[in-house]
Amino acid sequence: MISVDARGFPEIERFFASLSREQIPFAMKTSINTTAFEVMRAEKVAILGAFDRPTPWVVRQVAVRPATKQDLTAIIGTPEGIRDAKGRGVGFGRSSSGVFERVLEPHIEGGTRLPKASEIRLRAAGVLPAGWFAIPAKGAPLNAYGNLSGDWWMMVLSWLNAGQWSRQGSTQNQAEKVTARKNKLQRQGASMFAVIPNRGSGLKPGVYIRKGGKGKGLQRILLFVPSVTYRIRLDWFGVFDRTVRATLPNSAAAAMRLAVETARR
Repeated sequence: MISVDARGFPEIERFFASLSREQIPFAMKTSINTTAFEVMRAEKVAILGAFDRPTPWVVRQVAVRPATKQDLTAIIGTPEGIRDAKGRGVGFGRSSSGVFERVLEPHIEGGTRLPKASEIRLRAAGVLPAGWFAIPAKGAPLNAYGNLSGDWWMMVLSWLNAGQWSRQGSTQNQAEKVTARKNKLQRQGASMFAVIPNRGSGLKPGVYIRKGGKGKGLQRILLFVPSVTYRIRLDWFGVFDRTVRATLPNSAAAAMRLAVETARR
């Protein structure tokens, strides 16, 4: 048997000491971050494939807080969750607005979802019973992503005295546009009202526009429903696991080769 021992060779000892002290943390940080950003890209692709016309805002809810040589942990989370983390690794959950829990988690775990801010306001105003949800009705004025637009939501809340616009994050310009639209409807003899569940009305629960002029009639723009159930459609953890397994070994090897090549001898 032939053995080789580097001890006794000062130059080699210094090289490995330098590699351990400086380059290995660099290699670990590089490989972790390469993998984390690849996971972020894969999750965004998964969101685009799982949902029908997801908004750019939803896709942007996947972000990375990179690892450093001092903290070899990369966080993949919502931008808000990462900001709230302040280095403590909160990540997706427990952000102040519950973005992950409210928007993405129901499609990962299945089941119901948390109420939206607009639904909370409707509940507080006594229009929507506790535990009920408001969803767009057939024929409602939807935006390009299949949702009731923010302007329409602002007008609904205004007409039903369900909260201040400023709390919806509206700008003065938005408020003026909503006011102009509301005034136009009123000039046409239109109005908006809510049918509250279990109040004995012959109409189904929801929010209606009563039209004036030649187009007289009712148009329902929101449905009030006692539950909202989502099926599992986003393989969040599967995407994460497959991407890490496919990326981390190669990124670690590449980072280690770079570390050896750039180490001080």
